[in-house]
Amino acid sequence: MKSILLHLVTVALLNAELMGQEIKYITLHVMDERRLPVENARAVISFVGAREDDEHIGPTDRDGRFFAQGKPLVGVYLAASKDGYYPARFDNSRSDHLPPDNTIEKVFVLPRVIKPIALLAKRSGGWGAELTVPAQNEWIGYDFETGDWMQPHGNGKTADLEFRFKTFFNGWKYSDKDMANSRRINGNLTEEVIRLNYGKWDGELDISFPGEKEGLYEETNGFLAYSKMKLPHEAPVDGYQPTWHYTANTYSPTTLRDNVGFFLRT
Repeated sequence: MKSILLHLVTVALLNAELMGQEIKYITLHVMDERRLPVENARAVISFVGAREDDEHIGPTDRDGRFFAQGKPLVGVYLAASKDGYYPARFDNSRSDHLPPDNTIEKVFVLPRVIKPIALLAKRSGGWGAELTVPAQNEWIGYDFETGDWMQPHGNGKTADLEFRFKTFFNGWKYSDKDMANSRRINGNLTEEVIRLNYGKWDGELDISFPGEKEGLYEETNGFLAYSKMKLPHEAPVDGYQPTWHYTANTYSPTTLRDNVGFFLRT
């Protein structure tokens, strides 16, 4: 009897939560990089639920728009694609970051596939691995062709750019009582490892380009976060900075930058 009552209460709470969701009216506006509408693109607007999704699929109209309404319990998934264009998608099905407004218009830019050119690509450190600076607070050259640091830290031959990275310990993430408990539980860890795992760290990164007219260009206005083709087809001619400075830390997500891309000229 208790299990039946518990099941009934759970179902009632779930139904109440579903009924309490506000209706979202979403318009997906699809255009190309010239800001011209993309007609007859395959548009997907999916209102993600706890058990099944309310999915709407159809073509965009002559103005590049596709409309749907629903009650997302968890979040939404949006996508658009068409032959001859790079696709785009937006997925926040795990946490709803949509604006609080009930009426929402999401703009998707699908850049045209103009003239793809095969490029040489090299991932340092293996798939998903981070590039680790081998030493702190000193300038270290990096060779793009070999994909390695300059000697004595690697087998690089020509430095295309130079890195300087340094970190600063900025206290503990937790209280003195919690830290004492962590040291007791993790008695096998060294103090250095404990500082790395439980400390608050600030970091500074400097990048310098040794050659004349070389540098880095930050692309923000033309960066397409949701597109398969995130950067413009052509790199800019001017505006490259010979040095670049960036700060970050391990205790505040506000330092993360997602909507920016970079062009490098070496």
